[in-house]
Formats: sequence, structure tokens, C-alpha cells
Amino acid sequence: GSLAEFQALAREYGRAHVSGLAEPERGLIVLKSPRLLPSDHDYRGTIRHELLHVLLARNTDPTRLPRWFGEGVAMVMSRENRWGHSFRLVRAYMRGDLIPYPDLNLAFAPRGDEALFDDAYAQVYSMTRFLLKRMGEEKFWSLILSLKQMDFEQALKEHAGLTPGGLYSAWRRSLWKVALISAL
Repeated sequence: GSLAEFQALAREYGRAHVSGLAEPERGLIVLKSPRLLPSDHDYRGTIRHELLHVLLARNTDPTRLPRWFGEGVAMVMSRENRWGHSFRLVRAYMRGDLIPYPDLNLAFAPRGDEALFDDAYAQVYSMTRFLLKRMGEEKFWSLILSLKQMDFEQALKEHAGLTPGGLYSAWRRSLWKVALISAL
């Protein structure tokens, strides 16, 4: 109900622009009260996003689900398509500041740079959406469910025919279209 209460429950993620978080293995979701959020905030979208984290944890082995991919799936499935994400992504692409694949999980560290945190969300949303479109919904969900028995690299290879580096490269090559559309 208060910012202090949220910060106490959210601990290191109790940042000003964070509106909710999940501890999926415990089935716990912590949300700021809607009255603490901007009037244009999509509260239901935040609830969907955090519920997706819990559902992913219950249907995979969370130790096999990369943090970046869990965030991307939660964003794509909760329909968090924001113009700000596209602009952040295009700016990073044009400047050569995309987060390298090996650093994606680290970008979600609780005490990281706020701008990097926001850029990471924009990037993983785009990467996950790219993978979903490339694979199709059925194969995409098969990949996710297989994370109960195999690690992400193996599941990605089996279901998408890609390595993590191959996914990153293919996604990066596709960004010229996003930059062109945004420029227009």
C-alpha cells in the first residue's frame, strides 16, 4: 500500500520505476498499489507479467531458464509492446550499444545501471518476439516446456536449430528493419 512497504518487500528491486516483481519459486508476487503508479500505467499488464514468471517456474526447471528469456517471455505474453522499447532498441542498435549475449542476464542485476536495466528489457522483448515469430507458437512453447528436462542451449538447438550465439546474431541482423521503420 505504500512505497516503503513495497521497497521492504522488493528489497534490492525496490526502485522507483519497478512496479512489481515475482519470486516465482515461492509463488510470491509483490506489486505496488495502483495509486502509487502513474495514471497511464498498465496495472493488469504488470499482474500478467508477474503471473507469467510464476507459471514459467512451475512448468520449467527455473535453473534452466535464463533470466533474460524469462523476462522476454513474460513481456511478450503479457503484451508489453511499448513505443519506448522500440526507440531504446533502435538507439542502442544505431550506437552499437546492444548488450552482448553473454551479458544479458547480468543486465537484470538488482544494483545495475537504471538505463542498462531498461535497455535490457527492450532488448529481450525484441529477441523473444523474434524467436517466437521465427519458430511459431507451437514450437516456441515446446522449447519452453522442454526446459524442465534440458538446459536452454540444448532446447534451443533441438527446437529451433539455433545456438544462443546464432539466435543473437540472427536477431541482430534483423534489426535494420526495426531501425528503418522507426526512422520513417
